[in-house]
Amino acid sequence: IDCLFEDGLIKNAITLGKHAMQRLTEMQSRLPLIHEVRGLGLYLGIELRRDGEPAGDEADTVLYHSLSHGLSYKVGGGCVLTLCPPMTITRDELDKALDTIEGGVTSVS
Repeated sequence: IDCLFEDGLIKNAITLGKHAMQRLTEMQSRLPLIHEVRGLGLYLGIELRRDGEPAGDEADTVLYHSLSHGLSYKVGGGCVLTLCPPMTITRDELDKALDTIEGGVTSVS
């Protein structure tokens, strides 16, 4: 627990979580497939829906796109991209992950 505070990991999670939510909210405004974004710190969810219905096939396609670019996460509830990066992640690493997800969502939109 001391390391979480002494190494600034909690502060990093809060700061980068806010950054991620800003980026995801901006993506949501441009990509109609993104129905909802939610998160707390670095625990993030991106819900995909098409025509009001869960977009499970699209979520799987985005996941496989991400995997082919070296990014691994899970799909929960059939249509929610669920990300939980390590608290040691850098802003550049997070931005690369978000760019990868954006590319995947754009390709299936």
